[in-house]
Amino acid sequence: MANIKITDLTAATALGGTELFECVQSSSSVKASAQQIKTYVGSSLNITGGVLGSVTITNGVGNFSSLAITTGAIPFNTITNLSVGQFQSHVDQTATSANVAYVVQMDNAAGFNSGITIASSTNVTVAATGIYSVNASIQFANSDGSDHTSTFWFRKNGSNIPNSASIISVPKVSEGGKTLAQVTIFESMTVSSYIQLVWSVSNVAVTLDYSSATVIAPEVPSVIFNMQRIK
Repeated sequence: MANIKITDLTAATALGGTELFECVQSSSSVKASAQQIKTYVGSSLNITGGVLGSVTITNGVGNFSSLAITTGAIPFNTITNLSVGQFQSHVDQTATSANVAYVVQMDNAAGFNSGITIASSTNVTVAATGIYSVNASIQFANSDGSDHTSTFWFRKNGSNIPNSASIISVPKVSEGGKTLAQVTIFESMTVSSYIQLVWSVSNVAVTLDYSSATVIAPEVPSVIFNMQRIK
């Protein structure tokens, strides 16, 4: 058969696996089928590094350059160590003395929580190392005829977290007697470490206030506490 350039050959249809290719193996010329090549290359790819949008991938044989993600959705239910937790207090909480630190109690955990639990009704505990968003929403009430303040902050593993304190002024009864405070911080956590919410008052007339549901609105927790792993 006369030599024919590859470019002059008839174009192949879809490969079926039985087609033969010449290759060199142990210094000898041998033939290999398309199916053999497919088996060697493999059919699955694993992400080994990079960032969303451009990552390096490998199939155990060799590295590919990059993978550009142009469409699709992140499968959140398959992300390793995805962590979220929401906890509430459905009771009033009081301070028996002014200017004394009290750890906030939380007696209700959301059913969708994953990777974050609560111990002793105070210690919000994580199962995975990471950076967490920590959020507290607190409903204060004041039964006195004068304004008073409350200071609240976060502790990690029993120690105060620096720069995490806030001060809220709670108005006197004649001016409504209630106010809502909310704060969010980001904190680095390790496996089994925990966060506590702590508060103190300038006057014991200030309480954490729970209200039951009305005909037009749902109940008002005295505390709503959320944590989510973000990194």
